[in-house]
Amino acid sequence: MGIRLLPITYQGVHVKFRASRHLHLYASRVVRYRYVNESRYNAGTIYTTYLPGLAGRTSSGYMSAGLNYERRIPRADELDTKDSVWAWDYYQYARLYLAQTVDSAKLGRATGIVGLQVMDAKKQSGYLGRVDAQVYGAEVGAAYRPFKLVLADDYLPAHPNAFNYGGLATPYNTITDSGPMFSQPITDSTEDFGSGSAYSVHLDYLGIPRLFTQIRFVDLHMRTTPVYSNFREVSLLVSYKLKAVKGLNITNIANYATEYPNRNLPGFFQNRIMLVYTF
Repeated sequence: MGIRLLPITYQGVHVKFRASRHLHLYASRVVRYRYVNESRYNAGTIYTTYLPGLAGRTSSGYMSAGLNYERRIPRADELDTKDSVWAWDYYQYARLYLAQTVDSAKLGRATGIVGLQVMDAKKQSGYLGRVDAQVYGAEVGAAYRPFKLVLADDYLPAHPNAFNYGGLATPYNTITDSGPMFSQPITDSTEDFGSGSAYSVHLDYLGIPRLFTQIRFVDLHMRTTPVYSNFREVSLLVSYKLKAVKGLNITNIANYATEYPNRNLPGFFQNRIMLVYTF
């Protein structure tokens, strides 16, 4: 899951249906959105804000549908699975599909973790021209209380005649978040770097009650043209759940990012502290 530093809000309808104890179904229809620095909802996207060729264009929004399945496998008490299947139609931009599974199994006092994900985005003609992108992701890790270590990789094959050289088209996630991709930075978005390889490793510590600590390293070797760029980021995330108010926590994110050849982040450092309420 990505970490949004500031929220983007939407106007639309979202439906969640509990089909069984383990299966949940979702459907959404969004017609307008509001970016972090805008005062009103509008029919644009983040692409119409930042891509010069799309300035002023309106969008019909998007529709999405998906399911999440979580349970302990019958007759395998030590094996848990979390599976997801999703589809998004970004109307004037692309159709995006996702299938993902993250499984864990007890290995003595430790827990082994294995995850796989596949994504596909396509459109022959739209605001971005031809979109043709695939993501093949995998993660492997282990948890041994109070630590958890996970290594992840996402690979996007190149398509020279497609948008961003085979990069994903995500008009409402770009710049601010990398969506469900396993390997994603906080400062930027993996999909904005086009096609190539994205690697990450994160170490979590849960040894103090109500306190979550994570150290994360991300390395992107990707391209939107025939020339690769390299992006690296180191992050420290600390989040504390307040005991007095359920759902309220204080989160601090500090990260340092470098990119070469230089695009727009030469030795960029930031620190954000947030008061977050989950309801």
